[in-house]
Amino acid sequence: MGGFQRIFRQLTPTERRRLFRYASWVRRITGFVTEDLACFLQILFRLPTDDPFRNLREVHGWIEPALLRFLHHFVSPRLTVFSVFVDTDDQLGCSGYRSLTDAISVIPGSSLRRFSLGEYRWENASTKFKQGVSAMLLGCGSALGYLNAGVELSEEAILHVIQLPHLHTLKLTHEPPPDITDALLQEDTTVLPSVHSLTLATPTTHTWLSFLNDLRWRHPTVTTARGPGQSQVQTGIHSTLEELYCGCGEAPKRAIVKQALAFKNLTTLEIGEFCQDDRCSFDLTDDDVTAIAKALPRLQKLLLGHPCWLNTCQTTFRSLLTLSTNCAGLTELIVHFNTINIVEDVKSLLETEDPDTQKLREGPRCGVTSLPLFLTPLTADGPETDVLAKGLLFVFPVLGNIPVRPGTRGTASSVWLRVGAAISRLKDP
Repeated sequence: MGGFQRIFRQLTPTERRRLFRYASWVRRITGFVTEDLACFLQILFRLPTDDPFRNLREVHGWIEPALLRFLHHFVSPRLTVFSVFVDTDDQLGCSGYRSLTDAISVIPGSSLRRFSLGEYRWENASTKFKQGVSAMLLGCGSALGYLNAGVELSEEAILHVIQLPHLHTLKLTHEPPPDITDALLQEDTTVLPSVHSLTLATPTTHTWLSFLNDLRWRHPTVTTARGPGQSQVQTGIHSTLEELYCGCGEAPKRAIVKQALAFKNLTTLEIGEFCQDDRCSFDLTDDDVTAIAKALPRLQKLLLGHPCWLNTCQTTFRSLLTLSTNCAGLTELIVHFNTINIVEDVKSLLETEDPDTQKLREGPRCGVTSLPLFLTPLTADGPETDVLAKGLLFVFPVLGNIPVRPGTRGTASSVWLRVGAAISRLKDP
């Protein structure tokens, strides 16, 4: 900081006016993290204006709490991107809350294309910013395409947001959906008409998906041509959504998956959670995985929760083949599967004459290269590791990596490492 102080103390009034002119040329600022920058701002804002960055278009980055008092100076009339992150709400303090609120209150919503506040849930700050952020969002128009509110929103703001025509990415960290009985929505309303990426907070996932699947606005259509040749095309989130990120909370994973299957164009489905130490929360069966594979054939990324050490899930090795065959574009996969009888399951899968299984064996395969197993237990001797390696390569022909956690219970970690070594030998004899 001393270097900046020495430099700017030596500036003449003419040089300081020139510095202000340079500030007016800035279009994008990324990052507010140094004390040197604080010193620079202190000197810059001694200039005879409150609008030095009047042509600024974008503000990005992590902000040190000490710098929040300067933030409102960066909200220009031409601002289109406001993406600000503060580590935790505990760092803000009263002056920080006030400074951030002041900055949010003057954001020009009509031209805003991207708004993001906070990387993590701000437990204590959520209600403090509810009124300010909600009011700002109510002023946003069709330009808004990306929203990560970061804090709790009013129902009025939520109703406004879910009808924005060009919103393509929405991250909801606190809010439940509007109360359908009270919501001011017409039955022909197209809810979230352009959203292709949706992130839902764990406690509200099931209620949001139930709301979106409500028959009153589930599959709105538009007519593309008049006369005998006219056709109707689905619009709204059920045709546009490609990425869904959510958790389960108290709801069974099966209930969440059943709701998610309505979004037929998903390429990413992530229901990511760790099981508790004494209970496996993975309640899907092979039939449930089959339903996912058949309903969502465009999947490229499927994360259904990190495998645990309890080994009580009902999914088997067969579910992996079902996914690989039906979702040929799949490249990332995390899923539970029971390994108690895995060697026999693999042999049966490779040798059975069951017509359905034979049909699966003859189908295409996906491009999964890594199968994270985390704490998945496994007991197998030398020959059995070769059987497992052959089975995994049969299901995932380009598989090359089986990440395991070093602390995997028992001998599972070393066994999976031997299976990985066998896969390498089979691929490169």
